[in-house]
Amino acid sequence: MIKQIKIKADNEPGSLRKYVSLLSSGGVNIKALEVSERGGGDFGHIHLIVSDIDKATEALRAGGVNFEIVDVLAVEMDDQVGGLTTILDVLRKGGFNINYLYAFLGRVAGKSLAVFSVADLKKAKGLIEEAGMRVMCQETIEREADKEPFKVSSNDHFGKDFIW
Repeated sequence: MIKQIKIKADNEPGSLRKYVSLLSSGGVNIKALEVSERGGGDFGHIHLIVSDIDKATEALRAGGVNFEIVDVLAVEMDDQVGGLTTILDVLRKGGFNINYLYAFLGRVAGKSLAVFSVADLKKAKGLIEEAGMRVMCQETIEREADKEPFKVSSNDHFGKDFIW
């Protein structure tokens, strides 16, 4: 399981920029970002996976931002058409409803990561690992931040299709 930052943000111009700027000033790299509208458009939720959770929380607190730290699952999947299906099959067979999901590219060749929120993270993690899939931990996400920038190869799908 990994730590995700969840911010309830006002739905107004510049709101997202404020949070991104605070993290940037704190030396925090955003690894994944998901923004969704809530409350009939009055506010939104921002979900962030970051390179250093401690630096991020420090920067947000210094900026007066209210936030939550939420555990989520980040599951490694093949970066190919249908790569997400295997994980979804395991969760469906386990009776899990997905609260939300977003995906991002990792630095492992040919792999992407899917971030899941489900009711029972420990049970879901066990089922996914039993099926032979890798669930990322916080240390792995943070360690990846120190590696070289992601390089696109001729086999990557950017702008060509979706991995799911």
